[in-house]
Amino acid sequence: MQKGEISKPLVSPFGVHLITVLDEKAGTKNWRDAESELQPAVTLYLFRWIADKERATAKIEYESN
Repeated sequence: MQKGEISKPLVSPFGVHLITVLDEKAGTKNWRDAESELQPAVTLYLFRWIADKERATAKIEYESN
């Protein structure tokens, strides 16, 4: 988003939110500096993405004992 721009409505457990960019400041970190913080979120995203993709073609069989 650009400075002054307003986001589309975002829904969270706390309600509906609009975000306005008031200011933009360059960060001092690159993705490698934040890798340990990003890794759990990326892993979860990839797991869900693969599971959703596989779910469409998965065949589940139940066996009775």
